[in-house]
Amino acid sequence: MSPLLQIRLLGGFDLSSKGGVAPALRGTKPRSLFAFLALHRALPHTRDELAGLFWPDASDAVARRRLSQALWRIRRGFQAAGLSPPLISQADLVRFDESANYWLDVTAFEQAVREGLDGMAGMAEVERASRLERAAALYQGELMAGFYEDWIILERERLREMHLNALERLVALYEHLGAYEEALHYARRLAAEEPLRERAHYEVMQLCRRLNRPQEALKQYERLVAILAEDLGASPSLPVQRLYRQLASATKWETAPRPQRASARMTAPLLVDAAALPLVGRKAERAQLLTLVDDALRGAGGMALVEGEAGVGKTRLLQEIARDAAWREMRTLWGRGRDLAARPSYDALLEAVRAGLSPLRASQLAQLLSRGELETLTLLLPELRDWLPQLKGPTATVGSERLSQALSRLALALGEIAPHLILLEDLHWADAGVLETLVQLAETLGRRRREGRPSRLLLIVSYRGEDAREREEVWSSLRRLAQAAGIHPLRLSRLAARETGELVRQALGLMEPAPRFEARIYDESEGNPLFVLETLRALMDEEMLFCDAAGQWRTPFDETTRDYGELPVPPGVVQVIERRLRRLPPDLRIVLDAAAVLGREFDYPLLAHVLTRSPRVILDALTELMQRGFLLEESSGYAFAHDKIRQVTYEAM
Repeated sequence: MSPLLQIRLLGGFDLSSKGGVAPALRGTKPRSLFAFLALHRALPHTRDELAGLFWPDASDAVARRRLSQALWRIRRGFQAAGLSPPLISQADLVRFDESANYWLDVTAFEQAVREGLDGMAGMAEVERASRLERAAALYQGELMAGFYEDWIILERERLREMHLNALERLVALYEHLGAYEEALHYARRLAAEEPLRERAHYEVMQLCRRLNRPQEALKQYERLVAILAEDLGASPSLPVQRLYRQLASATKWETAPRPQRASARMTAPLLVDAAALPLVGRKAERAQLLTLVDDALRGAGGMALVEGEAGVGKTRLLQEIARDAAWREMRTLWGRGRDLAARPSYDALLEAVRAGLSPLRASQLAQLLSRGELETLTLLLPELRDWLPQLKGPTATVGSERLSQALSRLALALGEIAPHLILLEDLHWADAGVLETLVQLAETLGRRRREGRPSRLLLIVSYRGEDAREREEVWSSLRRLAQAAGIHPLRLSRLAARETGELVRQALGLMEPAPRFEARIYDESEGNPLFVLETLRALMDEEMLFCDAAGQWRTPFDETTRDYGELPVPPGVVQVIERRLRRLPPDLRIVLDAAAVLGREFDYPLLAHVLTRSPRVILDALTELMQRGFLLEESSGYAFAHDKIRQVTYEAM
């Protein structure tokens, strides 16, 4: 049966009746009260609660009288339309009648977003996009636009953020499906509705470029510049500025004589922001990890191990899982093992949990952990003393087992406060303290599942199998970890030929397949994603791969071969990276070498302290190294685009 009453609260307040007269609720308070009851229909509300919420400045007697008048106006409005008011009054309680024949746009919107973001087993991407399109159509504006009661604000912001996340996901889905016009439509809407979300403007520019509409992309950049300058007194980030320069240069070539070759650096998405490339393949692996995320959200926390060779895409998969978890409002914490210099004990796990700590979180942990556990943790996390002045240091020597137990309890407590996903990378370099703590966590999580006790903590650990096997203590601990967690490692294989071809097309921004070239790259890379991307970079650097005046990808061998057989591709990722390193000018190589000594991540002040060069020279070198794909810019500093690049750079010194 079709709903008789339709309630629309997104974009304002509107009631309509199917085949009848619409109820007319006169006055702001009756409308706001009715909306509140409809949105909070799961529980009854006392009259005192409603009176205090809607008339906080009036006396109790006056507030109760005004509440009665507002409820009377709601009933009168429905009765005048020949409808039964969907409210139930029982003694001192008032509630919305959920058995009424009604439709609420907010409920339909939330359901469409959940289905589009979370999906169901086997749901195709096209179907997810359809759900999110419905959500976008339902969102006609902010909740109760034109109403300003305090209770509306939090709900309004929650629904708005849900809407923006849905638009962002819709753009990504359509981009992955190759439906660039649809992706551009929703990217423009996202940029218009959240003007300070720089990523949305960047997506608009990228999609305009893919659709060969550079002038529209340049106009979008100009709008972004004006918005940031007016609202924040800031400029666009470096990746957006680089994309603008590339588009501006390409546009000039459209109206002026163009050289025979256009620089690959001007056109390939790979060299603009490789981290933004869509995830290729890994559907089964992603689905398996997302099941664990959903289980943790329901209280069945656990652990997963992801194994794979260098460059096979472990980090990229975890980045996608982190995004999926964020859409589910799950807090994500990252940590990474490191192989250079003397590492502090527990470094990877401490890096992760430290990112989740704050004064508020410390006060919450003080309610869940014993004083002894907290004082033990101050040895590893001294900032806890700043937030909890009552803590003192341990009175006795603390052994590694006690430290591991305290750190394990801390991680579990974070899951009790809110759903948490902890991602630990490169565990083949982990120290004994981290590995022992993880074994304890796995045993505790397994015991809680068996006993039916909830835990909203999920840990995903990644490592290189070949490197882990070279360290007996690490390999033994990882086997113990898998046994304690009752799981088998998720082993990432290399990409298949079809998936490798898709990665090549995504990296170069190809609108059409290039079967022979894709097959040649697959034959040489054997489907290792890092090798694929580094090979493309190397060929571009050496102008063995370039865009001609018509925007078509070419090689010098196009005239003499039918299968790109002569294309000079080295037989391994290390050789590819070494060849790219040899082509670096001396000033860039000096900066990159210094960065390799500092580690996978490093900050500018430390790099500047190491190098005896002017700040301008160092900053220019860093910018060029980012443009060449060796480095990435992060919120706290810089990082190598892949640890294999840092490793090869370091070992070549």
